[in-house]
Amino acid sequence: MSPARIPHKEAPGIAVAHRLAMLRLAIEDLNTTVAGEGVFRLDLCELERAGLSYTFDTLHYLRSRDPYGVLVWVIGMDSLANLNSWHRWRELTDLANLLVINRPGWQKPVSGEIAQWLSQRECAAEQFGARGGVAFLETSPVSVSSSSLRQQLALGVPGKYLVPEPVCAYIRSQQLYLST
Repeated sequence: MSPARIPHKEAPGIAVAHRLAMLRLAIEDLNTTVAGEGVFRLDLCELERAGLSYTFDTLHYLRSRDPYGVLVWVIGMDSLANLNSWHRWRELTDLANLLVINRPGWQKPVSGEIAQWLSQRECAAEQFGARGGVAFLETSPVSVSSSSLRQQLALGVPGKYLVPEPVCAYIRSQQLYLST
């Protein structure tokens, strides 16, 4: 299985089988410790798709499988700030809600086309319907990105508190990222 290429992202140096195993562990941990059983689900549609994989296409596929369910897409503030460079970005909330997590050094756009787009969609997460809303989640910001986390793991620095413990244990047992 050769996963689709995702614009805006570098290809990871870890085999798909390992990435899937880590996702399954993370979802299982989140479903039992944070959100309750079944809130987070793993879908393999991007692995099954050939060519470029756009967020719009993935959300369209997921919406077609569940036309009336509440679908929430989570991104960081850094991704929101560049959303207008994404394929069919204005239509993303036609398919899902958007939950934006704050990131150190990034602010919500206050002018320009993204800010204008947000002004018509912003709401509290509690107000999410099946689609159409954009909410912001303020967290205690951690200044780490996926690429810097991989660099830390390559240096042997444990990912404790940055990823769920079952995922850390898997990374250690499989000796992943050490040669990245």
